[in-house]
Amino acid sequence: MRPSPAGLSPARARGFWLGASPVLFAAAVGLALPLASLFRLVPRSYNEGWNAYWAMIAWQGGTLYQGPDSVLVNNYPPLSFYLVGLLGFFTGDNVVAGRLISVAGLAVVTLAVHTWLKASGASREACLAGASFCVVTFATFGQGYIATNDPQLLGHAFVLGGLAVLWRYRFSPTALAAGATLMLLGVFTKHLMFPLPIVTTVWIAIRHRRRMLTWLGVGVAGVVVGSALSVLCGGTRFFQELFSARAYSWTFGLSATLLDCGMLLPLLLLAALPYARALRSKEPLAEGPRFLLPYLLLSLCVGALASGGQGIARNVFFDLVIAASLAAALGLDEMLRLAPSPRLRGVSPGVAILILLGFGIAINALVTVPKTWRAIRALGAVEHDARQTMELITRLGQGRAVCETLQLCYWARAPFTLDLFNYGQKLETGLLPVAPCVKALREGAYPVLQLESPEARTVRLGDCGAAIQQYYIVIWRSRVGTVLVPRGTLDRARAVTGSLR
Repeated sequence: MRPSPAGLSPARARGFWLGASPVLFAAAVGLALPLASLFRLVPRSYNEGWNAYWAMIAWQGGTLYQGPDSVLVNNYPPLSFYLVGLLGFFTGDNVVAGRLISVAGLAVVTLAVHTWLKASGASREACLAGASFCVVTFATFGQGYIATNDPQLLGHAFVLGGLAVLWRYRFSPTALAAGATLMLLGVFTKHLMFPLPIVTTVWIAIRHRRRMLTWLGVGVAGVVVGSALSVLCGGTRFFQELFSARAYSWTFGLSATLLDCGMLLPLLLLAALPYARALRSKEPLAEGPRFLLPYLLLSLCVGALASGGQGIARNVFFDLVIAASLAAALGLDEMLRLAPSPRLRGVSPGVAILILLGFGIAINALVTVPKTWRAIRALGAVEHDARQTMELITRLGQGRAVCETLQLCYWARAPFTLDLFNYGQKLETGLLPVAPCVKALREGAYPVLQLESPEARTVRLGDCGAAIQQYYIVIWRSRVGTVLVPRGTLDRARAVTGSLR
């Protein structure tokens, strides 16, 4: 590994912080709304209520995986539901519990980035820059997953924590056992956590062959135990639902990949510097860049392939975010090691790059400040609307309400009756027939429907969505969507809504 320099001169240190401070400012802007929403009854995503329900089912001893014919679909590994349910037992709210775990996950990811960079021989400044790149990218690129009840960041925390342990303790036998265990916990927390475990396995096979048996032994044992425990949660249906049907579009995947990679382009360009230098000088790459290259490529490929699935968000590129943050820090480190340039009036190229990048990120954040401030100020009004909608769900739902914003039904203590998105995917892919869905709507099987918008019904239920317009009518509109009831119950519903106004 390359030795770390003792540190920057006072002048260069001031330049470093001149560039790093705008990055931290942008991170604070991006984190403001998620953190302000942390304990509020404000819906943030479909996944929040979905995860809260499955955590509740897990802790009530229910069946997590219910088979291909069910209108409830769970295509996540089981670990997060038990962890969220455990914390939810103490907080009294699985949504808040999941949000707290998400915040902790981001903190662990940031710390692991710093730890890995330090272990790879990067300078102190590069370690700080890498951690800052990671936070600000998640705060802007992946804001919807910060302080949100979703296991994505928890999974990355486990996996990246395992990597940090391995490098920090030089792949010792104890570190191999701990690292493998942490990575397995990540894999059993969320989908698509395998790029880093695969790259690490190949790295150990090449660089630490004598310790490969320990790594594989712990890994195989962990997979067997984890799979057995998962099967106990839902039988062989665990494997069936883990790869449940989903509509797919190669065109959408390509456009999403180009868009998301474009947003990460500054980091990717900075990350390319060590590789460009190695090609030009024909010098061998240091261990850090050599390890990260396959991680960058594999995470890009996995994200590109997964992004074509309907309902897939940019979280499939979070491994690329982490890899790019790590590699960009090493690229910056290359520039920080260079002597000050006369063309830059004695400023280090690394410092100059960081200042330009930092102010560019800060300007982008400044543009969002008015919108963020308005959203924070509106939280009270949104929460008021959410509470009114929850009261309608309670009074009209009769225990059979259906919510597109699932946490509203969860907070209203309504049972989980229909998974609109995943059931809609079964209808769209032909796994289940549309006729029973239309029949249920025609007969008013669901006394109340909550939808995010009138247009959303065609997205969630495919061909069955038209039946909502035919047999249901909107009785309530607010900042958290619309409420619909069967047309035959309109008079009673109007009486209930009238008492809320």
